[in-house]
Amino acid sequence: MTTVTDDQIRAWLPAIEPMARQLSRVNGGVAEYDDLVQEGMISVWDALRRDREPSAQVIRFRMIDWVRYCKDEGREYLDIEQIEDDVQR
Repeated sequence: MTTVTDDQIRAWLPAIEPMARQLSRVNGGVAEYDDLVQEGMISVWDALRRDREPSAQVIRFRMIDWVRYCKDEGREYLDIEQIEDDVQR
């Protein structure tokens, strides 16, 4: 495992922020923008500490998991296709 610096994580913010903005609007804004940015940054940190290159797809999936968690809480389960469709609108 590698030591990860804040600068390495911040370098991904230009990719993370637009994804978080889109997903924060899905399903009535159930997941907050700041939480989604945080999830994206955690995804980047996790990849870097494992000596892997972060990918936009993995970051997006982690954010989608957060949207599911916020929406779910014992209620309906959202599938990835439904979330992606809502983002496209």
